[in-house]
Amino acid sequence: MTSLRLLTLAFGTVASIEYPDELFDRVEIETVMDRSSNSMSGGLGLHFNVPGAFGDLDSFLSMQESIETGTKAHASISPLDVGRVDFKDEPPILCETICRPVDDKDMSSARKEAGNTEANVKNVDASTTTNAEALAPGGISFLELESKICTAKGGGWVNGVEGEKGVCEPFMRASDATTKYQPEAIFQVCSSEFGAQYLPCSPYQALALSHLYEVPDKNHFRLWPGGRPDQVTNAAMKQQIGNNPSTGLDTCPDKQHIGFFHNWDENHVDSWGCLHDELYMQVLCCRRGTEKK
Repeated sequence: MTSLRLLTLAFGTVASIEYPDELFDRVEIETVMDRSSNSMSGGLGLHFNVPGAFGDLDSFLSMQESIETGTKAHASISPLDVGRVDFKDEPPILCETICRPVDDKDMSSARKEAGNTEANVKNVDASTTTNAEALAPGGISFLELESKICTAKGGGWVNGVEGEKGVCEPFMRASDATTKYQPEAIFQVCSSEFGAQYLPCSPYQALALSHLYEVPDKNHFRLWPGGRPDQVTNAAMKQQIGNNPSTGLDTCPDKQHIGFFHNWDENHVDSWGCLHDELYMQVLCCRRGTEKK
């Protein structure tokens, strides 16, 4: 109020300007000051009355109070109840949808689609359950999976002894030892290195399957056309005696017998040929399948 008195004295000292008495209506000024100090920090800074100027201010302050009240109300209610708070007991709006009759074909398609969806959900659940059971303790182990893959590729799985991990004996293996052409020696290289289940591979096996196994590249290997060691003289692709015809066979010249070269260079795929008997070569060995199918 001190500032109000100073302002009044300042206006009173100016004799040449006359102001209406209602401009200094203390009651009106106090009302505005109280209202502005309660709703705004620092007040409005107004210390005089301007006729007609506070009508809009009253409206503004009322609107601000309404907004603040509404915000607090919305923050305190559930989102599901917002519409009930906003609209209270107002009647709902009537909405209409244009529909067409559903015939038997539509119903059949809907049932079929629902059945397919349900079947897909069951399949997903079943596969998820199966995978979980397989990976869970007591389910299929990675060792069992490895053994199944080994068997599927024609090899033989040998279980470990006294807790040792099992091993896969692959279908095709290249020997470390080398030998000249001598039928008994060729068979002996396979059995001595890999066991009694292994015999020299035939050309058919070598040409078809060597790329699936760890056969060294750019190497020559001795093969065997098939049958016992005493059943072949110079045949290249099959045994010469027994039930097979002796004419029309691929044969090698004297002092040469069937050999195999693997990934020799960019101009040669796996190939067979007749190689000299005096050359020392590794033997390509294949495992006999003895398990029941």
